[in-house]
Amino acid sequence: MAPHLGTYVHGRVALVGDAAHAVLPTMGQEANSSLEGGACIGLLVGRPVRERESLEVALGRFEAARRPRTQKMVSWSRGAGQVGADVEGRTRVAIRNTMMRMVPAGPAVTAGASVLAWRASH
Repeated sequence: MAPHLGTYVHGRVALVGDAAHAVLPTMGQEANSSLEGGACIGLLVGRPVRERESLEVALGRFEAARRPRTQKMVSWSRGAGQVGADVEGRTRVAIRNTMMRMVPAGPAVTAGASVLAWRASH
């Protein structure tokens, strides 16, 4: 996984997707997150700049809008890797599988829904 970046914006460049915030493939979100980032570039940067807002201000808004969500996904991804996705060895895999079966469906669905519940902000 990529190191934590201090910012997704440098000058006139904004990073999206894996370039900004790589997550494990088991999260099933990276292509989606790249599409979200592209939509945010259009809504939060493209449209305002076309309407004569400064690029610097628009990119700052993009950073403020994207960073909390994507950093949450990075954190969840690391946690998933430590307790699930990257577990190796017969005994550890058996323990992980047993623990996963013990997680009640309600909290698991709620946790997953928070990743999927994205709306473009503009």
